[in-house]
Amino acid sequence: MKTLEILSDESKPIDELFESVIPKAIKKYVMFREQIFLIDSPEFNKFVEILKVNGYEAEGEEGELIYKASAGSISVAIMLLDAKVSFDELREFVVAHRYFSMEKILKEKDEKKRRERIKSNKNVLLGGIYTIYTKLKRENACFLVLFVQDVAEDELEEFCKKAKEFKRRGCNCFPDLSDYEHIVEVKREEWIDGHRKVYTLREEWRKFRIFLEGLVDFHSKKEDILEEVIFVKKTMLEVMTNELRMNRRSTGRMALYSLEHCEFLKGKNEENLEWLSKTMALWCVETISGFKMIGEFYLAQTLEFVLNGIEKGVSTIEYADFLFRVANLRVASEGFGFEYIKSLIEELKGDEVVKAIKLTTLSRIASAMVYEDGKREFEEILNRVDKLKGDLKNFVELHFRINLANFYNLWGELKESAENLRRVLNLVKMLRDKLEKGEVDDNLKRFADATLTLSIDRMFKALEGYIHYRYAVILRDLDKLGEALKYFENARKIDEELNLRREVLVHESWIKRTIALKNDKYEFDKLMRDADK
Repeated sequence: MKTLEILSDESKPIDELFESVIPKAIKKYVMFREQIFLIDSPEFNKFVEILKVNGYEAEGEEGELIYKASAGSISVAIMLLDAKVSFDELREFVVAHRYFSMEKILKEKDEKKRRERIKSNKNVLLGGIYTIYTKLKRENACFLVLFVQDVAEDELEEFCKKAKEFKRRGCNCFPDLSDYEHIVEVKREEWIDGHRKVYTLREEWRKFRIFLEGLVDFHSKKEDILEEVIFVKKTMLEVMTNELRMNRRSTGRMALYSLEHCEFLKGKNEENLEWLSKTMALWCVETISGFKMIGEFYLAQTLEFVLNGIEKGVSTIEYADFLFRVANLRVASEGFGFEYIKSLIEELKGDEVVKAIKLTTLSRIASAMVYEDGKREFEEILNRVDKLKGDLKNFVELHFRINLANFYNLWGELKESAENLRRVLNLVKMLRDKLEKGEVDDNLKRFADATLTLSIDRMFKALEGYIHYRYAVILRDLDKLGEALKYFENARKIDEELNLRREVLVHESWIKRTIALKNDKYEFDKLMRDADK
């Protein structure tokens, strides 16, 4: 597509354009036709041979039709055959568009005629790709989804419910693509109840996604094609976002394509800009938590989008949660830029839930500050926490004191750290008791619904296990080995109930080491065997 873009530049002579697509270092060793077109635009006889090697018979008139309709591109030719475009359709297409071999183009000395022939070839190639696009779209509009992403079968069901306009245009829409084995590959993806069916394009078809970009950039009907692509990407973004909100989980596939769609839709759908920026923030939070490499790749773009929303006065829980995760990343990696994140957080306006996330974030940032600055920051934050009400206040104080305990631990003030963790244990127990009785207030439920990937009851249990573990570590450092052992065992028991195997092994390791410090024997070999499993 880059070559197509270069050769479409009418401001430069053809010879200069040819120069620009040949790497200078190898120019004197490789002929132009071989460098650019040997694979995708061979002479006709070679073209037929290559098709034959790939399992396609196309000789005589049929071969000529495929050759001319694909502009000599092996990839497009194979796709035309796989899509079962009829030879009658190809014949009409070839009459309407003329293809010139590269040899004929290079032999032509007239600059204007050479340019016309290149333009004709470009139109032939785009026309062949568009023919494939429209044929498969009419057979099943679900191909439009496959042209932009890999997709689960139940997601296609949701797409078909929303794709009424395509049905009115005479396109079928049904979510089962199993009959298209020559185009579609079926995979399995881990999901809620085990596994689900996921469709992807076969390897030789995946470049059609690049071809679609070419249609959007260069085809005469590019506005109509772009409108369809926008609809498909927006619809699939809605479907996958609803899945995330409903199930509190996603897959790497969903996260990657959702962020890709957000990035693509920026600037193309102004009426949904606020929804789009909130959705991008939500997915970036999800990827930072579960698919870190994807999340960090899209972090800068998401931050720019969120910043734009904040400047326009958009108030949203998704923005606050996103900035909280960014702050967490900074603290975990000992990064800088806290003042900038703080300034963004302080600009957010919203209800009690937004205020709660803001204060949780600020206390997380304070935990990584130098001693005097951190203490002053914690005092200011506590004054603001005290102004919150109900269970939300207790929940924010719980996180505040975890961060304060980590801060004191960082600076060697272990007694202060232990005192704050004791208070945290009381807070989490009180909130868990209220949760079991169904007495937790609505603001805390809204906070949990908006920001947690776990269910609220599982989250409290996991949090309790973490606090027991952190408290045990402090007690061990204070040489209170008996108490430390008790809390390590509590943490192990909680994480065993949650089936968190890695955490259980960590606790087991600390238990063994604490016993060793008390001069008792323990089975280190057994621990290593468990770790290996």
